[in-house]
Amino acid sequence: MGVLVHAPQLIPTTHLKSVFLAGTIDNGSSVDWQEELSQRLRAHDVLILNPRREEWDASWEQSIAHQQFKQQVEWELDGLECADYIFMYFLGKSQSPITLLELGLHARSEKIIIVCEKGFWRRGNIEVLADRYDLLLFDNFEEGVAQLITKL
Repeated sequence: MGVLVHAPQLIPTTHLKSVFLAGTIDNGSSVDWQEELSQRLRAHDVLILNPRREEWDASWEQSIAHQQFKQQVEWELDGLECADYIFMYFLGKSQSPITLLELGLHARSEKIIIVCEKGFWRRGNIEVLADRYDLLLFDNFEEGVAQLITKL
């Protein structure tokens, strides 16, 4: 059975494969695709790292001086680094600037699975990056999820 960890919970050390759910959140206003994927992954022996924080407050100052904001960003950086896989989902109508940053940080790793819907404003950049670094890129959520489950 899968183990689900939300930010800012402690990321446990485990023998399980792990997946970080990177992608569109839009300060909590986007569809909660992370919950859907988490439910589907719970049938597998996997550690699921979900950055969608239940008590997120979009009014938090985006500054290293703001402790909760800093804690969130550090949790995400730690999770991305320790995960065996990073599942990135760019929703078509989103900007997803943090996910783009995370993609840039980890593009050279071999652990990224990208789902980028048609219509995403920087899809061309993602296509070129995926081509250059031989990253898995899918047009829809179902195909990306199927690939992730195959890897687990």
